[in-house]
Amino acid sequence: MAKKNKLWFSGEDAQLAARFTKFMTKVLYARRASYIRALMVKAKHEISIEECRDEVDTVYRRLMNPIEESVESKLMWEGIKKYLHKLTPKECEVMISL
Repeated sequence: MAKKNKLWFSGEDAQLAARFTKFMTKVLYARRASYIRALMVKAKHEISIEECRDEVDTVYRRLMNPIEESVESKLMWEGIKKYLHKLTPKECEVMISL
């Protein structure tokens, strides 16, 4: 016999409760397995901060530059990019690097 809400019941109700419990157990196990699989897939695509330390340092340094330097570099780039097509590939590469 199964117990529900502190009341005992038997017969067909007990069989239905047992089938429902079995069904819900399977559903919950399947749901948990799907959740764990999804976490594993997500973990495969994640990168730890230690693995990309150089990129983080680069972005941090760029953010820590004074605003005047950022504005000056943007203005310089705006002025240069109009004329890049007139330069040789090597000169263009040097200007972009600067």
